[in-house]
Amino acid sequence: MRLGSRALLAGLTALGAVTLAAGPAATMELLRGYKNPNSPRGPISIDPETRDIVQNEYLREVRMVGGQLANVELETVATALKDPWKALPKK
Repeated sequence: MRLGSRALLAGLTALGAVTLAAGPAATMELLRGYKNPNSPRGPISIDPETRDIVQNEYLREVRMVGGQLANVELETVATALKDPWKALPKK
């Protein structure tokens, strides 16, 4: 299941049957604070102001592991990294 699908499923599960009655605004408000410490990308959250994903950035390289190519993590470059383009001043 993809990240967006997981977030949506978590939101719908938390809202239950209220989702249809409350409407899309209530659903978006719930997803605004979504966090998943165990996602395949590492810990992620949704920035409440921009609604963008906030995630770690990793340095990886492809190595031969057990006779197969594998994506091996070398280090975590940045933790809880927000999209730097959103921080640029608007013209």
